[in-house]
Amino acid sequence: MDNETILNDEQECEEHPPLSLDSKMVLVGVIGTIIAVIGFLENTLVFYTFVSSRALRNKNLLYLTCLSACDIFICFSYIEIMSIQIYAEYFHYFPLFRLWHNYLRVAFAISHIAICTVSFLLMAAAFERYLQNGTSKS
Repeated sequence: MDNETILNDEQECEEHPPLSLDSKMVLVGVIGTIIAVIGFLENTLVFYTFVSSRALRNKNLLYLTCLSACDIFICFSYIEIMSIQIYAEYFHYFPLFRLWHNYLRVAFAISHIAICTVSFLLMAAAFERYLQNGTSKS
């Protein structure tokens, strides 16, 4: 192994900061995280309301209950996937970046399953409403 090979290996391991990290920190790390936390809290409240109330626990609101549960996973996945990466890069905190890489596959799987489930739930709810309104006699 000569000096040139060692020099090339060191250059490959350099940290290359992402472009416009400050604006990403503001948009994704601050504003996006605040919106995700608010969405998480509000969807948790909606889910708890639908599950705990006997008057609201009927077939017509089942889709909304499942939709709020999926939105909880989507909001949590946003924080796990997007915000943690920006925080690790902005603050140059390597253990957080390593942790992000360790759970990234699971977080992506959860977010994609939740996003697909939400789209099918919306289609099912719209179809059910169409059948209810289309078959009613006026």
